[in-house]
Amino acid sequence: MTKIRQGYTNEEKRTAFQDVRSGSKVEDVHKIRNISVRTLNRWVNAAESGKTPDNKRRGPSLHLTPDAETSIYEWVIARQMSGFPVGRQVVIRKASEVAMLTDNQGIGDRWYRRSITRHPALTIRRSQGVSKSRDVVTNSDVVTLFWSLGKA
Repeated sequence: MTKIRQGYTNEEKRTAFQDVRSGSKVEDVHKIRNISVRTLNRWVNAAESGKTPDNKRRGPSLHLTPDAETSIYEWVIARQMSGFPVGRQVVIRKASEVAMLTDNQGIGDRWYRRSITRHPALTIRRSQGVSKSRDVVTNSDVVTLFWSLGKA
């Protein structure tokens, strides 16, 4: 029965590749670093063909680029800071608009849930009713607001 080893870190890959590139034999690096000869040869061949042996994200490509997701995150934070929190549907709609520009596919609820976990500063907001005492605006409140805006 074969033993399955966890993946190698990018640092382990780079140091082993540099050892081979500096003139050491693959078999010697294999013994020192405990990396199989086949794996070392694959990394060397990949590097010679211009590919990097670094670990890559597995699975399908992302719907949104990291820059696009960051801009949506900043937009949501700005809306929350200005007192206009956005709900789940509004965020999904905005993300879908951005995604449609890049790959013509919409964004769903799954993306929203994962985005919330990737960005812990975002919170799920639920609208609440405002009490009558806080909702009442008097004439003096409007005059005070008018004069305070005039001074600014």
